[in-house]
Amino acid sequence: MKARLSLSGKVSNSQMKVLREFCDQRFRDDAQDHTRRLLKIACIALNERYGFGVERCGGFLEAVTKISEEHMTDEVFWTHADKRLEQMGLPFLPEDYDKIES
Repeated sequence: MKARLSLSGKVSNSQMKVLREFCDQRFRDDAQDHTRRLLKIACIALNERYGFGVERCGGFLEAVTKISEEHMTDEVFWTHADKRLEQMGLPFLPEDYDKIES
């Protein structure tokens, strides 16, 4: 059996608000989970490749946290980040600044 949505009825403003809040919260939760998993992988890679232990990985996580907090107050953070990565010779694609929300 297939579920069907009736598009003939309008979604009220209050229903739309609830839907948006739900989607926004789900997106934030998913992004937080994804970030946590990437940081776990980064710590494992640092351990395997360079022998980083708990202190160095902890320092790495502190640095990431500090840089992330700067991102919240710096309107041109990603411009600076892309320039820094380019200077380091790392082959990241630059951000599409028209799509980034401030």
